[in-house]
Amino acid sequence: KTGMIGGHSFGGVTAIATSARDERIKATFGMDPWTWAINEDIDAGTFKLKQPQLYLVSEGFTPDVQKVFEYDTIEYLKKIQETCESHKTEMLLIKDTHHLH
Repeated sequence: KTGMIGGHSFGGVTAIATSARDERIKATFGMDPWTWAINEDIDAGTFKLKQPQLYLVSEGFTPDVQKVFEYDTIEYLKKIQETCESHKTEMLLIKDTHHLH
């Protein structure tokens, strides 16, 4: 069986990480995924996706969260898309919004 996988926040990055390891997954979507769990692998160039991807993201996290995680999720998602074997990638930004828990 094959299918797609997706999730929101930590569930979004879980879906992305699972996609990198499971060939049955044919597409990935994430809604404001927190990439912190895979940032080291992205920076090292060892994290790669083959599947088409769709990300729906807010402009950022709330200030209290942003001060703890000093990285730009959107930039990390762009890095994933740039190294993806599939050229079917899309990121939709919802302006004037912040990630809430």
